[in-house]
Amino acid sequence: MIKKRTIFAVSALVLAVASANAQTVAKPYSVALGYNYLSTKDARDATKANGYNVALGYHLQSVELGKLNVAPSVELGFARNGSGDERADVFSLQLVGRVKLVNNLYCGLGLGVSKSDLRRSETGASSGSSGGTITTKYSDNKTSFSGKLLVGTSLGQDIFGEVAYLFNGSVTGVKTDAVSVSVGIRF
Repeated sequence: MIKKRTIFAVSALVLAVASANAQTVAKPYSVALGYNYLSTKDARDATKANGYNVALGYHLQSVELGKLNVAPSVELGFARNGSGDERADVFSLQLVGRVKLVNNLYCGLGLGVSKSDLRRSETGASSGSSGGTITTKYSDNKTSFSGKLLVGTSLGQDIFGEVAYLFNGSVTGVKTDAVSVSVGIRF
């Protein structure tokens, strides 16, 4: 279990990097919306396979790391799969670095923290003499380190598309990792 102090320290580090590098970028903000698919059968069975995601980004000045020109951003994300009492919600805060590969194609890596909230229900036979059914509802959440691997492309002057694998950890033994396909705009 990750202690609250560790999560606070990681969050403070992300914000410190953002503050230290707060030079003006032409279009520093971004918003992305997309499709979210849970990567494990347990998670899909507990909720639904298909969902959506949204991310808000603040882009920082590029930095040189050896021969790489890294474009960092701080991103706040939310993903939901399912609805009602059968859903997985994931909130994340990450520092993401993107590196141009060729032409409009780039790849990236994100590290940060996420809070996964899993709600599910199970219906089974009642143990009473009535022979009915009983529904048991479960709800649990967990905060953990998170990561993101992505590949993206520029789709126009300010529009971009990305495919990412999101490492979110697990809640009560159910991994909430997902594959996402998103389209966004910088402004």
